[in-house]
Amino acid sequence: MIYLITGTVNQGKSARLLGIYQSLKIGNGIYNHKIYRGDTIVGQELIHLVTGESRLFSYREEYIHRDWDEECRYRSFSFSRAGLDFGREIIEKALDSAGGPIFLDEIGPLELEGEWFCEIFKRLLAAQV
Repeated sequence: MIYLITGTVNQGKSARLLGIYQSLKIGNGIYNHKIYRGDTIVGQELIHLVTGESRLFSYREEYIHRDWDEECRYRSFSFSRAGLDFGREIIEKALDSAGGPIFLDEIGPLELEGEWFCEIFKRLLAAQV
């Protein structure tokens, strides 16, 4: 069965996903955690739900580090190749092990355009996990 959590920006979708995972205590996947500097969102990291391991996923253009491994930009955000690879690897391993629910946060405009996690999302849909 597939569940989708929808809503506008900063409505608590990622927190809801994390809450579901923590209450079920089973499954695998990633969630997106915002990085703040004061009250400003400067970037995002992907966090592996099972291990807590994380990778930087995006930064606002004005906060990009010198050694940043940019894959692409969308609006004011730059996205990391390493972050994308990290997320894909976790979801692919979860699909291969088929051990409970798989959590993928988040599907957005880039995926709807056939980018980023689009192919892995298609695999999730086809697997009907």
